[in-house]
Amino acid sequence: MEKHMKEVIAIVDEDDKLIGTTTRYEAHRRGALHREVSLFIINKKNEVLLQKRSKDGWLGASSGGHLAFSESYISGIIRETKEEIGIDVSKEELKEITHKIIDTIKPGRINKRFEKVFLMRKDIPLISFKKDPEEVDGVDYYSKEELIELLAEDDNKDNKIFTNHCKKILKEIILKEL
Repeated sequence: MEKHMKEVIAIVDEDDKLIGTTTRYEAHRRGALHREVSLFIINKKNEVLLQKRSKDGWLGASSGGHLAFSESYISGIIRETKEEIGIDVSKEELKEITHKIIDTIKPGRINKRFEKVFLMRKDIPLISFKKDPEEVDGVDYYSKEELIELLAEDDNKDNKIFTNHCKKILKEIILKEL
């Protein structure tokens, strides 16, 4: 079992109130409602930073992850951003763009979570990112035009490019910000 599946995370009720903890593996196996967070970084050229995930090669949010019991959404995204791509962010730089329950159901896995998605507009050169090789193969900026083309290509089921979550947030929110 991968080490992140043993990670202890916060379990919440339908009002996003903390009610306990479980492992990430058990939360996904049982469909326990938990907390996740993600961040999309947009530079001065109006390009979105996406990470290429190590485990499957798909493009995902700039950073993101699960929250521990004692962690707030803000502290969680600050920690995840530092761990995954080596960038320090402050709460003042973050703009919350959505907070809702999202369900992703796959065979043997039910990911039911309250997700807060943040946006940060900041010009960070690619050379500044220090990726965690266990989680991130690489990072790159994408223009609106490139994203539209890649999203259309991803709609062809033979060629998965994005995580389902990233694809949904890009289409519903991020493209409108560019």
